[in-house]
Amino acid sequence: MPMIVSDETPLYYLIPSANSIKVDKTNARQPINIGVTCKKRTGETGYITTDYGYVEYRIDDDKAERYTKPLDTEDIGEQIVFEYFDDNGELLDRESIPVIFDGKDGVSGRSIKDMHEYYLATATSDDVPSYDEEWILDEFPDESLFNEEYPYLWNYEETIYINYGDDPSVWRSTPSIITHYVKGIKSIDEYYLAVPENSGIDTSYIKEQDIFMTRNGLYEW
Repeated sequence: MPMIVSDETPLYYLIPSANSIKVDKTNARQPINIGVTCKKRTGETGYITTDYGYVEYRIDDDKAERYTKPLDTEDIGEQIVFEYFDDNGELLDRESIPVIFDGKDGVSGRSIKDMHEYYLATATSDDVPSYDEEWILDEFPDESLFNEEYPYLWNYEETIYINYGDDPSVWRSTPSIITHYVKGIKSIDEYYLAVPENSGIDTSYIKEQDIFMTRNGLYEW
C-alpha cells in the first residue's frame, strides 16, 4: 500500500514479515508464520513502531478477524490480506500476501506475473466504485482529479498470477477509501526492499523498484 507524503498528517502503514508464502514441491512452506508490524511516520522524522489503531486479517474468502499475533501459514490456501484501521474504523493501509506454488511432477505451479495499485477520487463516500470506472493505474492522481470537489481517494490492489499450463488468473481487493483530500499532500510513494529469505533485515527502503518476488527466494517489502 502506498504512503501519503504530507507535511502535517502522521503516516500509518503495515510492514509484513514476508511479501509472499512459498510452497515447494514437498509442500513445505516458507515462512511457516506470517505477521505484520504497524509503523508511523510524521513529517521528516523516522519510522517508529506504533500501537495506534488495530489490524484485521482475512484468509482466502473467510470472514475478517482481529489480528493479535503471527499466523500459521499452513492455514492459508491462496492468500492472506491484512488491513490496518484507525480508532474510528477508517482504513489506513492494506497488505495482500499471496501463496506461490512450485510445480510438482505432473502438477502446474503458480507465480506472480504482475501487481498493481489503482486509484480513483470521488465526490462522495456513499457507494463503492465498480472496477469498470476510470481508475488510475499505479499513479497518485494530481489535484485536477483529487481535490476539494472530489475529496475521497479510493484504492484497490490487483495481483496477476501465472498458473503454469493455464491462462493467467487475476485477484482484486475490494475498493476502499484510503484517505481524504488535505491541502499539503505532496505525493504518494511506494518503497520496496528485496531481501534474502529469512534474513531478518528490517526496513531500509528502496524507492520505486518493480519486481515483487524473484525465483531465487527474494521478498519485496
